Amino acid sequence: MGGSAPKPPPPTPQEKALEARTERRLDEEIERTERRLKAQARGKVGAQSLLRGFQGRDRVRITPAPKPKPVQNNNRGRDSLSPFARRMLGGIERMKK
Repeated sequence: MGGSAPKPPPPTPQEKALEARTERRLDEEIERTERRLKAQARGKVGAQSLLRGFQGRDRVRITPAPKPKPVQNNNRGRDSLSPFARRMLGGIERMKK
């Protein structure tokens, strides 16, 4: 009795082209992934390696900015104003007269 399964029809040109495109895209994706993993293993992934600099050998210590002294008196008068602010204030006072 031994009937075998019928042979599948040969692939059409469209099916062959689709298979070739899919295989090419898969190969490109594998290549990108391998490059990224190799770069990561070397410690040189994009901006991360640029930010790392010289591995800390030439690290510059950054000190925080000094905190401003608190203002003791909010009613300081014109003496505490900058020359520009005094001229502006003088001009406004003259306009009011």
